[in-house]
Amino acid sequence: MTHSLINWLRFEIGNLPTNRLVIFLTATLLFSTTVGREFLPASIQIVPILGSVLFLFVPGAFLIGSLGINLSSGRGVIYSVLVSQSMIMIWGAIASVAHIKTGAIAPFTSSGSSWWGAALITVTAISWYFSPRTDGRWSQFGFEWEIDTRVAIVATIVVLLGAISAHIVNEGGTQVIWFASVALVAICVSIACSGQLSGVNRGILIWASGATLLFQNTVVNTNLRYGDGLEEFYMANQMFLRGYWDPSFVVSRNSVLRLTVGHPFYSALLDLPLFWEFKLIHPLTLSILPVSLFVLFRRFVSDKTAALGACSYLVLHPFFTTMSRNTRSGITILFFVGIMLAVFDSNLSEKKQYALGVLFGASVVVSHYGLVYLLLVLIISGFVWVGIFKIITDRLNGESRDTALEDSTLVFVSLFMGVFAFIWFANTAGTASLEFIVLTVYQIAVRLSDLSSLSHGIASSAAISISSITYRVIKLEYFVLLGLGGCGYLLVLITDVSQLHPGTRFAQMTEGTPFESADNSIPTHFLGLAGGALFLFVLALTPTSVIGIARVLMIGLVFLLPFTALTVTAVSEYLPADLAKRGFTIGLVVICLLNSGVAATTLGELSTQPTFDKEDILSSGSDHEKFNLYQHYVPDSDVKATKWIYQHSKDPRVYGPGAIRAFPRPLLDVKDEAYRPQGDYKVVTPETLNNRDGYLFVSQASYELGEIVTTKRPNFVYYDESIPLAEVRETRRRKVYSNGYTTVLR
Repeated sequence: MTHSLINWLRFEIGNLPTNRLVIFLTATLLFSTTVGREFLPASIQIVPILGSVLFLFVPGAFLIGSLGINLSSGRGVIYSVLVSQSMIMIWGAIASVAHIKTGAIAPFTSSGSSWWGAALITVTAISWYFSPRTDGRWSQFGFEWEIDTRVAIVATIVVLLGAISAHIVNEGGTQVIWFASVALVAICVSIACSGQLSGVNRGILIWASGATLLFQNTVVNTNLRYGDGLEEFYMANQMFLRGYWDPSFVVSRNSVLRLTVGHPFYSALLDLPLFWEFKLIHPLTLSILPVSLFVLFRRFVSDKTAALGACSYLVLHPFFTTMSRNTRSGITILFFVGIMLAVFDSNLSEKKQYALGVLFGASVVVSHYGLVYLLLVLIISGFVWVGIFKIITDRLNGESRDTALEDSTLVFVSLFMGVFAFIWFANTAGTASLEFIVLTVYQIAVRLSDLSSLSHGIASSAAISISSITYRVIKLEYFVLLGLGGCGYLLVLITDVSQLHPGTRFAQMTEGTPFESADNSIPTHFLGLAGGALFLFVLALTPTSVIGIARVLMIGLVFLLPFTALTVTAVSEYLPADLAKRGFTIGLVVICLLNSGVAATTLGELSTQPTFDKEDILSSGSDHEKFNLYQHYVPDSDVKATKWIYQHSKDPRVYGPGAIRAFPRPLLDVKDEAYRPQGDYKVVTPETLNNRDGYLFVSQASYELGEIVTTKRPNFVYYDESIPLAEVRETRRRKVYSNGYTTVLR
């Protein structure tokens, strides 16, 4: 019988895997990660590992297979991951509604997730098996990649070393392994941009580099500090504690299925604590973003030029700091790039482009209510630019380039996103999300209408004073990348506007064969979207607090970085030995070392990732270094003090620091019915310091700084408003709790 089983599973290495192996592996994964896990010993922790493979890839693989898209291409793998993410949110929402309406088993429980997960794989597998196709049922699962074994080994080592090094630092160990892992990332970036590699091997190195930086950042932080991490965890945990998503929950973020369904459903499916789902599964998913950009860029330009653009993106610190914690923003940008991949994929028919565009567009809407309107502004701005370009070319040449397919797909997807967003937000969370969007758009429109305030705000943002050398260089990075991108963009327009093929001649300066069936030209609508990105950059500098510069940069650079790389490639044509490319690659290595925090840690400067240098900063760092640290780090002592307050008061009024969100209430497993955790938390003022009607939360950061920082919006890593602890000691408040680091006064 054993011999027969081996013969049944026999396959040829050149065609991996075949139909039998697909069935066997899928069935094994399905059983061991769903129903079968009930029979596994608790000590065998294979469910998170096998489940990650199953639910991050397999549902999407079956569905894109039903569309006839082959997984042997890089785009096929990317589409599979993105479709799987979409299906998890859709399926979790369906399961939740079924639970509410019919009493079916709740999906975010251990047993419920097993059955609902098995049902998801079964449904997608059936849809694939019975879908019509002309090239054979099993052909979509044929992998024929020529992967260099050395590249695969290096990539695996780099990713594992990055996560392990962060854990070692977190436990108070040496920084040497962290230094080594960042150095390896820099080497991978250098090889990906300049080495003689195939597209697949470049993509593997790009993925490994991005994944390493992401895992370092999420693993090293013990309590999800920085960005919106705490608030997002709170929202996801509210649904996890309920066991299902309740669409009637009147909180604006309840419309965001990325938080209310995606995180808790993955946590239950993978038998992984929600806290670790945030720290491991999100960065694993987001790590395909730089690879997606590489695949998108190489449709227009050569592999090396595309790698320059993709690596420029992954070494920027908002990618692996802000987007690793702001899970809504990260996944939304990833879905938006998925839309661009589908729209500009010449190998897809119009119907397939529509199908993927609608799915990814809907996923954008349910992933971030705040970014939907921003992305629609970008698309509309792109259409305006294309219209202007067509008018100019018509007058100069009497004809314009045919962009019918791009027009129809982008128009359809953007209209769908707009209509679906209105319907979705009007019927979930009690219209709270819709009200927020309307108010935000109104505020932006009012501020944009004031031209004097607009120009003053842009000038102030550009000229803001930063004394930190680290952040000065980071600011310079953006100007250099945007400047090179702007130059490349203008060169494309100037050199090709009369030829009706914008980007063709400029793109032909790059060496190598374009990806698949690319026509070696930059599509008109991609140029239009790049023009829209330039408008977003101006919008981000306006005096408004509702648009984050980091998020706008990471969206806009999706369309401008190819032109940055093209500028470098064009200049190299006039310099010996590819001097410009080599210089730019060296620059990316330097940026990687700087943005990762290695250079700052070595030189004693302010770091973008100060948690890696936590022990030295706490023992001998300046006040600004300590303040910067606590912007990224929530100590356990603060969490313990917060728990004590809520154990001793049902609805406490708490006063505490301002800019440093040192009151980590969102981490507590308490069911709430509000946008933020219950309790009246206010920034302490000299007037309220002596009040005896609430608790005064004196965080560990306050003791380290010798003052309670009350600045609500600091200038980067600086603050100018605080209350010295000496004044706190002179008040009538008495100590009611202390754990040696954090104190609560009453």
